[in-house]
Amino acid sequence: MNRKHTKRRYVIIGNNGNSLIESSLDRRGWVRSPDPNSFTLKWTEVKSHIDYNNFNEGKQLVNHIQSTACLTTKTGLLDSLRSYFGYNKDIGIEKRRGILGQIIPDTYHLSERKEVEEVLERLRREDEKGDGCNIWICKPASCNQGKGIFLIKGKDELEKYLQRRTQLTKPSNRILQKYISQPFLINRKKFDIRVYLLIASTKPFIVLYHPGYLRLSVNDYDSNSSDLTTHLTNQYQQKQNPNYQQSKDETIMTMAQFEKYIQDSGDLEKRGLSSDWVSTKLEHRMKSICYLSFKSVQSALPVRTGCFDLLGYDFMLDSNLNVWLIEVNTNPALHTHCQVLKEVLPPIVDQTIGLSVEIFDKKVDGKPIFPLTSNTTFEVLYSESKYNLFTYEPDIGGPEKTSKHSIGRAKSQGSMPDKPLCIRRCAINRSNGTPSTRTSPDKTARQCKTNRCKSSTALKLPVIEVPACLKGRPLKPLVPETELVATRAT
Repeated sequence: MNRKHTKRRYVIIGNNGNSLIESSLDRRGWVRSPDPNSFTLKWTEVKSHIDYNNFNEGKQLVNHIQSTACLTTKTGLLDSLRSYFGYNKDIGIEKRRGILGQIIPDTYHLSERKEVEEVLERLRREDEKGDGCNIWICKPASCNQGKGIFLIKGKDELEKYLQRRTQLTKPSNRILQKYISQPFLINRKKFDIRVYLLIASTKPFIVLYHPGYLRLSVNDYDSNSSDLTTHLTNQYQQKQNPNYQQSKDETIMTMAQFEKYIQDSGDLEKRGLSSDWVSTKLEHRMKSICYLSFKSVQSALPVRTGCFDLLGYDFMLDSNLNVWLIEVNTNPALHTHCQVLKEVLPPIVDQTIGLSVEIFDKKVDGKPIFPLTSNTTFEVLYSESKYNLFTYEPDIGGPEKTSKHSIGRAKSQGSMPDKPLCIRRCAINRSNGTPSTRTSPDKTARQCKTNRCKSSTALKLPVIEVPACLKGRPLKPLVPETELVATRAT
């Protein structure tokens, strides 16, 4: 398709990062459409402004994918992860944490009677300990920016809330999550880490990761504080703090600044950790969780050419440097109100648009999708493109390092579904998707008798136990590089 002499039109609806979006599209020669229904690309804050029934697949792009509520709401994320990791609700949360207990803090549905009874009993036991750590955070299922969140300390407070809840005509869906009362602190400040997952395409699925930045509280951390801005570190909540304006630049930190801080503090050395822990172990864990969460919902996402989504993932570290996923946000904030955000966000927005448009154009034109020339700072986590088939290899750690695709021990315990997939492998450069120099196809892998996967996706699956035919084998591409270049994209 010749687009040299065609002015492509865009529509922006909302007020989240408009100048960044508009600037990126204008530089590409796009023009703003006066008609909200006549566009090549529509960027909106909410999905309700997208008419998916009249969406012209293959000719239009929209910045939201349908059905992502299974990932971007608190209840949806919880249910998706539970389903993916084979959670058994009849056993109970405390006894059946498994790998899920390494990803999110213990979380209960307040709309499920059995879970309410379980958490009440748990709070009663923790009250008896009297260690001051019986703090929980109550969150509405669908709100963002920390709206509707409050803390619950002890069984009595939860019972009082549940009593008020019974008097509501239509109580909102809520979760109760164990509060990380002993977080890792930076200069006595609580913080979280915002990273990004870009689902740049669903046909084929191509998913990328960006490391993002840290968000710190204005106040020093105090677990007994009644000030919500001490506990919630997102920028919307911090703006409510009267001291925010004078210290707003201190509430945002780059990942590089965090790495330098933790190196200079000597904390890593005291714990026997390497000096590059942030850029290696921490990043790897966050990528792993992002990847696993995507895999938990992939089958629920509609496959349509032209749909993409930039999601904001929020992580926290506890005092032992364990990494916890707190939530996943649709329409992450793109406001550049402090210096670090002016440096970090414009490239993220520009590459989000560049990658999504590039993949879309190549798909429509039948050209190879990789290498991705628009990419400089994102990392490919997952690709179903025939040109480069790749899946990130998570490292969750612990004795129960298993996933939905585990074979053997987890399956025998009845905790995993009986759906093993063929493990197909292909080494690529994760930044732009170009093939590595490794050759020699692994024919044994292609002939694996456990194969029930009919797709062409090359899977480097998140497993510890693998089919016997693959144990001890090095990573090799599924097909020679010459065939990767010659194959047409899906």
